[in-house]
Amino acid sequence: MGQRAYLDGIVHKDSGSEWGFSFPDLPGCVSAAVSLEELVDSAAEAVALHMEGLAEDNQKAPASSTLEEVRAHEDAAGAQTFLPVPAPDPDHCIRLNITLPETLAQRIDAKVGNGQLSNFLANAVRRALR
Repeated sequence: MGQRAYLDGIVHKDSGSEWGFSFPDLPGCVSAAVSLEELVDSAAEAVALHMEGLAEDNQKAPASSTLEEVRAHEDAAGAQTFLPVPAPDPDHCIRLNITLPETLAQRIDAKVGNGQLSNFLANAVRRALR
């Protein structure tokens, strides 16, 4: 199985409860919302945060299951529907242009080594956003 640009999620709705979303490929990654429309956005945010957590822990995202495999999963019993949710690639990087005081950039290079500035800043931002 290869990595797909989306993950199939399981939608649950019990009487008197909010809509719930779970992902067999990402154990522990769940989402809930008052409406089905809000659930899709909430689920996409949950997947993005889960993928970021995997990246922080230097873990690879699991390969995506097929829709048939998701439907056969034990958590799918009683599911209302199955919806694909975008799955960001935590390894995909973009180039940013930032400005730092020269002395600060020199101190960072001295601390982490030349060529490691991006990695250092990414890790610092991850810690700050927790």
